[in-house]
Parts: sequence; structure tokens; C-alpha cells
Amino acid sequence: MTREEAKRILEENKLSNYIWFNESMYEPNYVGITENGNGYEVYATSERGTPSGIKVFTSEADALTNFISRVESLNRLKKKYPNGF
Repeated sequence: MTREEAKRILEENKLSNYIWFNESMYEPNYVGITENGNGYEVYATSERGTPSGIKVFTSEADALTNFISRVESLNRLKKKYPNGF
């Protein structure tokens, strides 16, 4: 998966609650992706905005695939539990 493909999926499916390559600071209950000197990290944030569940990838394509999967899951949870989960 490329960055362009991932962005298209996010936009076409109107997905929310994600942090795209450090576009913002940590937000509560988001999924984020970032690039560092050693590769890519995909993570979720807690209700306090603390990163957890960090998974490290050397492949951008693998990181983006994991990121999209986690964002889709989070958005399904948000729809199922609109008052919070």
C-alpha cells in the first residue's frame, strides 16, 4: 500500500480519529502513524492521548496496511458505541 492509496481509503470511507505522520499532537482515542529514523510506528492513543500498542515496521507498505486496518476498526467501534467505548 502506498501513502496515496491509504489517503484515498481514509477519504473515500470518511474515516476519522487518525493522526497522519505527525499532523497533530496526540489526541485521545486516535490511531496514528509516524516515520522515524528506524522505520515506521503505528499506535493507538488512550482516552488521555497516551500512545500505546506501538507496532514498529521497516516497510512503509506494511505499516500503512496495519494503520488502515486499525483506523477502520476504531471507526466501526465509534459507530457501534456512539457514546464512547
